[in-house]
Amino acid sequence: RTYNQIISVLASAGRMEDLDSVLSEMVDRGCSVDLEAAADLVVSYAKSGMVDRAQGILSELRKRELTLPARIYNSVFKALDRMHRFQEVFEMVEELIEQENFVPEDSTADLLVRIYCKGFAVDKGAWFLGRLVNAGVRVSAKTFVKLAESLCKAGKEDIAVKLFDRMGANGAPEDIHTYHCVVDAITSFGRIDHATAVLEAMEQSDCCKPDTVTYTRMIDGFCRRGELDKALVIYSRMKNSESSPDVVTFGCLINGFCKALKFDEAIIILKASLDAGLEPDEITYSSIIDPLCNLELWDIALVVFELARQRNCPGSIYLYSRLMNCLCKAGKIEEAVLLLEDMSHGRKHSGQALGGEVCKPTLVIYNNVIDAFCQENRIEEALQMAKAMEEQGIGADVVTYTSFLRALCKVGMVDEACKLLEMMATSGSSFPDVIACNALVGAFCSAARVEEACNLLRAMLEHGIEPDDLTYTQVIGALCASKRMEAAMLLFEYMKVANHTPKLTTYKELMLGLYVNGSLQDA
Repeated sequence: RTYNQIISVLASAGRMEDLDSVLSEMVDRGCSVDLEAAADLVVSYAKSGMVDRAQGILSELRKRELTLPARIYNSVFKALDRMHRFQEVFEMVEELIEQENFVPEDSTADLLVRIYCKGFAVDKGAWFLGRLVNAGVRVSAKTFVKLAESLCKAGKEDIAVKLFDRMGANGAPEDIHTYHCVVDAITSFGRIDHATAVLEAMEQSDCCKPDTVTYTRMIDGFCRRGELDKALVIYSRMKNSESSPDVVTFGCLINGFCKALKFDEAIIILKASLDAGLEPDEITYSSIIDPLCNLELWDIALVVFELARQRNCPGSIYLYSRLMNCLCKAGKIEEAVLLLEDMSHGRKHSGQALGGEVCKPTLVIYNNVIDAFCQENRIEEALQMAKAMEEQGIGADVVTYTSFLRALCKVGMVDEACKLLEMMATSGSSFPDVIACNALVGAFCSAARVEEACNLLRAMLEHGIEPDDLTYTQVIGALCASKRMEAAMLLFEYMKVANHTPKLTTYKELMLGLYVNGSLQDA
């Protein structure tokens, strides 16, 4: 008895060397280890990573045909799990079931199911769980859900649904959260059709009817797959139930129809939402405006945006930015400027500020408008916009200056562009990047100012601005045009050494230069 008490104390303290000494002394004196001390030994060895010794003691205990506490099995299974020796766990469980009709306790059952999932043996996990249900072992709903997720991931969602059906018989709690977890597990792997079986089970249940969240997740699953007819069927069932659609439900439907470019249906759903007294948020309006902008249906996008304003939906930064960017690309700069003024001055509509403190224009938004003016060579208006930006406390960055630099180069004001680049280089916050430099390199080359283009290329390398394929190709083309073929070939070789793969346009410039300069064979 004393030895067994000592073993328990040493095992709890993890003093493995002392344990070995006491065990050796016990053997010499013919003393045996009782069940409680043996259990402590197994747990201690398993925790210490000495799982083989733990298994050896467990094997000896099993020969005594004793009812072993769950902590013995759990410690060995956990140790094998930590070492990723999953196959040994599976073999041990099968042996226990075959030889001893092993029925684990609840905690052991949960642990083993998780190990089956972790070891990618979901078929064995389902088989094992089936035996547990038949034996009346109570497995937690969390364990059911974990196995269901693993089965769905393995493409065996039909087994997952059957498994779910057995939860009630097993006594696992059928709460709404568990149902949601199972629906999520099935739909997340694109098996939405199988999730309808779970929904039907809920609709037929007396204690756990589907709620708004359940229906909405089903609707969202079908919308993501583009199965809008099925989404509408679920929507109809939802309206006929005790659950009512909410803003998220309508948002899922609107987003689904817009992605399918079915804007008429999306507007009908939007109207239904408004009739139900549910005001869509900016995310829902964005889901309509976004695809309209992608299709260049600017006028309709503006109508939807105006509707959002009339319904007192404050425009988000994203909504303003997206719409203004699209308008700028379409050349509708004046409309973009009006939206920018809304944001800048917090224009009021129906008593609610649109923009204001919560939706001030950002540097990115200003840059989009400035760049649009610059692309149309409206440099004065771009400068006015930059001034307005500074008045808002927003400083220009390299993107802002690059837009002006491109515009100056485009209208032939290369010297002014050169001064702007020099100013950027001395600025602490707007140091030029390769895009800005390429604009001026291209302008020098177009104006046959080859030496200045070469000097700028050297300056880029000296200041740590890595030239790209376009930089090299532009200078190579200019050198070829000025009949400096040797320099062009040297730069071509340097380009390759610098790990820049020449593009087709690079080869075309060289071949044309060689041909024009009488080196037809080299070309």
